[in-house]
Amino acid sequence: MSTDKESTPANGQNLRNAPGTQKMRLIWGAERVFLAWIRTAIALIALGFLIARLSGLLKIVGLQADKPNMTPVEAVVAGTLLMGLGGLISLIATWRYRQAHRNISAGKAFEHSGQLSVLVGLLTALISVAIIISVCVVASR
Repeated sequence: MSTDKESTPANGQNLRNAPGTQKMRLIWGAERVFLAWIRTAIALIALGFLIARLSGLLKIVGLQADKPNMTPVEAVVAGTLLMGLGGLISLIATWRYRQAHRNISAGKAFEHSGQLSVLVGLLTALISVAIIISVCVVASR
C-alpha cells in the first residue's frame, strides 16, 4: 500500500503534477508501442526463417512426406517474403518512434494517420493468402 510520502518528492510536490512527468509518460508510451512492433517484426523474421529452412531440413532428415505442402522453392520464397516484411516493419517502427519522440520532446501534437498500419496489415494478409494458396495448390497435386 502506498502512502503520500512514497509518492511525494522532497520539495512536497506530487509526482503526478511534476514538470515533465506527462512528457515522460508519452515518451514511455511511444517506446512501449515501438517495442511491440519490434517484437512483431522479430516473430515474422523468425517464422520466415523457419519456413524457408525447415523444408530443406526435413528433406535432409528424411521426415518429409511424399506430398509436401510446399516445394522447396515456394518455401524459400514464402520465408523470404515474411523475413522482408519483418525487416520492413522494424524500419517503419523505428521511423515512427523517432518521429513521435521528436514531436513529444518539442511539445508538438503527434498526428497519426494510420496509413502505415493499414499498409503493413495488407502486406501481411497478402503474404498469408499467397502461402495458403501455395499450400493448397501443392497439396492438390
